[in-house]
Amino acid sequence: MRQKGAQRLRLQMIGFDSGVNRQLGEVVQAMLTEIGFDVTFDVTGYDAFAKRVTDGSYNLAEINFTGLDPNVPAFLMYHSSQITGGGQFNRTRVADPRLDAMIDTGLRSVSTRERAKAYMDFQVYAMENALVLPLYDNSWLTIVRKEVQGMSFDQEGRWLFYNVWIQR
Repeated sequence: MRQKGAQRLRLQMIGFDSGVNRQLGEVVQAMLTEIGFDVTFDVTGYDAFAKRVTDGSYNLAEINFTGLDPNVPAFLMYHSSQITGGGQFNRTRVADPRLDAMIDTGLRSVSTRERAKAYMDFQVYAMENALVLPLYDNSWLTIVRKEVQGMSFDQEGRWLFYNVWIQR
């Protein structure tokens, strides 16, 4: 185990038991252990997890958040206003005026070019400062029989069953 002085490098990782969260957390725990970190992984129900996020009693926390507009996940996951109060989705707990300014620029701008630059700068900053460790991207695979007609999807790839029928 890695040490500084006589102290082991210990990390407390939290997650909530839903979908593949537990399995992904166990993979991350194993990977970090392999390179010398002493990692505990506490998996709870969402309410207990949210309490830990609110009180900041962790080093690493999972989050899976998407949105059609980049400002939704950027604002909720990285803006300093989301560390306390509100939804506490900023699990990095980083309060950085420069980061807030990039997100605010993206939110306020009506220019698609200016918005794209603000979000590109934000993404570079988040990765250069290791604010997040991207593990995977959800992929949805939809298979339907050829008799299913009228199937359509929203902009995030979710099924819309309005006006769907079986052609016999």
